[in-house]
Amino acid sequence: MKAKEYNKNFTELLKKETIDKAIYLTFNNMFIEVSKIKEIRKAKTDSALISIFKEMNEKGNSFSRLANKQHDACLVNDAFKKFVIIRDKDFSLLLGWF
Repeated sequence: MKAKEYNKNFTELLKKETIDKAIYLTFNNMFIEVSKIKEIRKAKTDSALISIFKEMNEKGNSFSRLANKQHDACLVNDAFKKFVIIRDKDFSLLLGWF
């Protein structure tokens, strides 16, 4: 999905959830999308997975700018990266993010 699509889903989530929960669910969906992209690209190496996560972090930054502009979400740059670090510290070491 594109950042605009994540923002659209975020807008829908805000109708039912708190802003914190909506942010968590959005970044969790982005994390799940990484595995789908990995399968589509048939990525087998660590470097390929690292590249996918870097791309997803850029998408997360785009989403953050949109969410901040439209919803006053107060998301910082690299919020997706920080989400991954908190979710799985060992994995973030592999990515070189921690």
